[in-house]
This record gives sequence, structure tokens and C-alpha cells, in this order.
Amino acid sequence: MCGMLQDTLKRAEKAKRKKALYGEDIDLEKFIQEEAGEHERVTKANEVPKKVQETLLKVGVDPSEQERSGTFVQMDQSRVCTTCTSESIELMSMPDAMEKYGWLKDYMWKAVAVDADKYTAQTALRETQEGGGGGYFIRSLPGSKDVFPIQACMFIGDQNVAQNVHNVIIAEENSELHIITGCATGSDVSSALHVGVSEFYLKKGAKITFTMIHNWAEQVEVRPRTGVIVRDDATYISNSYLLVQ
Repeated sequence: MCGMLQDTLKRAEKAKRKKALYGEDIDLEKFIQEEAGEHERVTKANEVPKKVQETLLKVGVDPSEQERSGTFVQMDQSRVCTTCTSESIELMSMPDAMEKYGWLKDYMWKAVAVDADKYTAQTALRETQEGGGGGYFIRSLPGSKDVFPIQACMFIGDQNVAQNVHNVIIAEENSELHIITGCATGSDVSSALHVGVSEFYLKKGAKITFTMIHNWAEQVEVRPRTGVIVRDDATYISNSYLLVQ
């Protein structure tokens, strides 16, 4: 284990009971921390159950994948679907990206402090456990400008699950990247926890538009943590919409 990772985990361990500066404090022990039941992986988004597809549409994620550059679907902690038709965008799960790119550690937990509170700390600690890490990695190659967006959905299908997500998005120099994310719970889920940590890195002259649509059950606890690092002449535009079931 490299020294940088060891330091990150030490900081996370010290902060795993640290209350957030804002918002109601949540008892994390109420939610299932271990891996929820595995969900079947599919090759295309329109192969997930019809009931799930209907929920995806409500949050802007089109299972037909028409006019989309790629799709990422996570159910609870399971990576269910990853597709990408663009040759200038990389899309994969965070565990796969961490295995593929050793340099990714130079980005992780730089835009969001790992010891900001117990929610970031828990996400980092679970990330090192087998089957515990979740989230997506998106990277646009230098100079690329894809018209169609990448779409990603974080879906909670099991009761009382703690879904931890760590996303890293990198827009290389002079690239343009459009992302639609939809987060939702199944119709029979009344209680769950979603912790979403997203880190954006925009290189010189890059542009990201990021649209979020959330549709949660009323009793679902949601703790988003987002950090954005913008270099010279770069542009970051974010839109957020919240629906309550």
C-alpha cells in the first residue's frame, strides 16, 4: 500500500465519527454497511427490469441510450451496466479505473477532503473493501467535444441500504463533456442512505455541463459532497433538480 493511500485511510479512520458542519446528524449504524445483494450485470440499459427502466426515465436516464455517448447504472453497490460508444470519452466504474490507472490516486480526495466528515470518511474506507466501492470514472480526451451526453444512474433497490458513491470526472485540456445523472429509489424502498462524493477536474480550456435529477423516497437520507477544481479558461455549469416520491 503506497504512502499516499495509507495517509488517506488514516485521515478517514480518524474522521469516521466526525459530524458534518451542516445538516441533521445521521446514525450510520441504522443502514446496511456490508455489500447488498448482488444485482445481475447487463450489456445494455434496456436489459434492466422494466420497473427500473421506468424509474430511470423519470430522472433523465434513457434506457434506449439514444443520443447518448455512454451509460453507467449502479444498483445499490453493484455496477450493473457500463456502455460507451464514444472514442473520445472513457467511462468505467471507479474500482475498474483504480485498477487500470495508477495515476488516479493523484486525483482522488484532492477536490473533496476525505476527513471533511463521517460521510466522506465512510466512503473512503468502504472504497478499499472488496465489493464496497461504488461510483463512476469519466474522462474526456484532450480537444474532444462530444455532442451527446454521458448518462449515469445511482439506483437504490434494497431497503435500508447505505449506498456509497465516489465519482471522479476529468475533462482534459480544451475538451467538452456533458453529463446527465439520475439518482432514485425503487417504489418499495422507504428507508436508505445515499452518500455521493463527486470530484471534478477541469483542465485548461475545458468545459463540463452537469445536470442532476434526483427522485428519492421521503425517508431516504442523502448526503452529497462535491468539489470542483477549475483551471484557466475552463467552464463548469451545474443544474440540479429534486423530485420527492
